[in-house]
Amino acid sequence: MLVAMIGSGTQNLIVFCVLVAFGILAWFSLRRNIRRIDFDETPSGPALKKRHDDETKA
Repeated sequence: MLVAMIGSGTQNLIVFCVLVAFGILAWFSLRRNIRRIDFDETPSGPALKKRHDDETKA
């Protein structure tokens, strides 16, 4: 009964507001997680060490 009382314009507005809310939450979440990445950190691992050793020999 409640759905029948809401017009299509109101339904579109509700869907739009929900999408905007999810977009804002996703933007804040991505921004927070990207801040945690240390881009200056040197990579490590056996494959990277082997490649680095090959570069120093050449």
